[in-house]
Amino acid sequence: MIDMTKLLLYDLSGFLKNPDDVQYNVSAIKKAKIFIILFLVKVFIFLLLIYPLLILLNNIIDLQHRGELVEDSVFTLIAVSIIAPVTEELFFRLVLRRQGLVAAIFSEQIWYKVFPWLCRISIVGFAVIHLSNYNNSETLFYVLSPLIVLSHFITGCFITFTRVRLCFLYGLLLHSLWNFSAYVLLS
Repeated sequence: MIDMTKLLLYDLSGFLKNPDDVQYNVSAIKKAKIFIILFLVKVFIFLLLIYPLLILLNNIIDLQHRGELVEDSVFTLIAVSIIAPVTEELFFRLVLRRQGLVAAIFSEQIWYKVFPWLCRISIVGFAVIHLSNYNNSETLFYVLSPLIVLSHFITGCFITFTRVRLCFLYGLLLHSLWNFSAYVLLS
């Protein structure tokens, strides 16, 4: 399992440097193992780096979350764990496979030039859109915004990699599981 994790992290870092449209051709069991490893690595990064950073940032500036959803409700859990991931995955990552309408728009030659940029735009756009989770309008909030959405940037990297290497459904499941876990643990 350690060797598989090392290979997976090596592939992830290579993918982030130069995204390519290569899907793993492995069994469902191996895909499930890859999915679990990616989720656990994401949890480890969050606990080791992101959560302490968010605590520090919240001490510097009050990160005022939007209060639109009722806290600790079944509706909020469904919205956070199902509705938001489905919507965001359809918007940000559905186009990361050359098939259907995407294949009609991009020739294969153009696709391989455009694909890395689509991945990068997907990841950065995903992070930036999450600034709307906050009510802050202070200058310091905008100065610190790259650190504030770092968790979403890293999540976008993991989900994009999962979507491309495994498939759309695994990316959606990773997003849903992550949101569900974060909601349950942090509320």
